[in-house]
Amino acid sequence: MRRLVAFIFAFLFAGAVDAVQLVRLTGSGSDHAIRTEDHADNKLAAATPSTSDSTTRKKKTIVPSTALDSNDQAKSFYHFDFQQQKWVETAFPGAESSTSTTLSAEVEDDPSAAQVVHGQAGQDWLVQSLLNCKSMGVSGANGFFIELGSHDASIISNSLLLEKKFNWQGLCLEADPQYLSGYKQRKNCKLVQNIIGYPTGREVEFAFHPPETNGLSGIIGNNFDNTKQNLQYGTSAQKTRVISLEDVWRHFNAPSTIDYFSLDVEGAESLVMENFPWDKLRFRVLTVERAKPDLQLLLQKHGYKKVRSNASFEDTTWVDTKEFSDLTISKFANGKPIDDTCMVSAGFPRPSTLVGRVKDDRLVLLWVKSCRYLFGHG
Repeated sequence: MRRLVAFIFAFLFAGAVDAVQLVRLTGSGSDHAIRTEDHADNKLAAATPSTSDSTTRKKKTIVPSTALDSNDQAKSFYHFDFQQQKWVETAFPGAESSTSTTLSAEVEDDPSAAQVVHGQAGQDWLVQSLLNCKSMGVSGANGFFIELGSHDASIISNSLLLEKKFNWQGLCLEADPQYLSGYKQRKNCKLVQNIIGYPTGREVEFAFHPPETNGLSGIIGNNFDNTKQNLQYGTSAQKTRVISLEDVWRHFNAPSTIDYFSLDVEGAESLVMENFPWDKLRFRVLTVERAKPDLQLLLQKHGYKKVRSNASFEDTTWVDTKEFSDLTISKFANGKPIDDTCMVSAGFPRPSTLVGRVKDDRLVLLWVKSCRYLFGHG
């Protein structure tokens, strides 16, 4: 009887829900045993993308990480090399090998430059407003961020302001090689050029879009922004392997509490957070673009609360409820004036892009829970 009631309830609400996608992304077979060099007992087959593995709508040059100019600059980027079974540190490519823009005047600490917010929807401004403009993290060290899907080094960067104006440090995770060169001037972020997913070693197809698409590269899948059907003219699709966020975190010995986590991987957010060690690694503030219902439920289950929607493309802000009071959370909700913050006092006016819209996801999540109960998944 309860299953019948749940079915009727789910059917009634189905018409009111916009394209809810239940994503159950699980690894299979031996993939679950694959880890990085920290688990040396496990073996991983070589998996460097090859010409035979790729399908290209139009010939496009991808700068391979093994062909970079080591004499260009001392600063390096990092990637896990599956052929060598180890982390490799490689010098950045020259500017001629990348279409990434150079950093603007305010990034280069021009004293005459205005205080500039770089986040696409003012995420950097909002994060620091929530954290009372602290330069230090909870451990007493400088604030620490992880920006997953960091895109260009300066344009719509969610971490650049934190690094340059508040002396934070962190990890910038970006797999698309066309954005590498701008990171030469990002002194406090380590750039990791790996595709992030779960488990480490899982094979995926990754769409490398041409520069004019403005950061749409990502994992190809039916539930992701990049599908086989919507690959654009000029896009290159390559088979490659992923590494888990946990393995990256362990390798760089990052803090167990991350002050800010930015997650924007073109619809593959649920794959990235699959089997994530929530008990070992915590985030004080998160911004997630278009978190699907399954990921929203996962965040709630592990003690995170949605604060607001930041933009019409459904970038959302979440906080650890152990770190923030209900009163603080309510002050930043959609529809509340948030012009009087420490960021305004520090000379950073509220960005016009931080508008957001009121959207109540409770019916969506209730519908998902009903479906999971009905079909025995929850």
